[in-house]
Amino acid sequence: MATPTTLYVSDLDGTLLNPEAKISATTADILSRLIADEGLLFTIATARTPATAVPMTEAIGGAHTLIGEFNYDPDMLRAGPYPAYLKERILSDHGHLSNE
Repeated sequence: MATPTTLYVSDLDGTLLNPEAKISATTADILSRLIADEGLLFTIATARTPATAVPMTEAIGGAHTLIGEFNYDPDMLRAGPYPAYLKERILSDHGHLSNE
């Protein structure tokens, strides 16, 4: 088997999930086989919480899940224990997406 050089990344919603908001057995089987047999590098990237994302992705053996929360609540950010420079960066025009 050749060393994989490409990382494949997929979202869940509108991509891997079927209309019932599940990863189908067929999809999970194909991806699991490609990971195990062919060395496919496969990651799921989602803004879902671990409580919802991890159970959905457990059927895909060998896949990694990247969970990123890319928006924020401005009041929680200001009151949070984060360093001032980080708060300033996030609240700037070049920071992250706000929930406002």
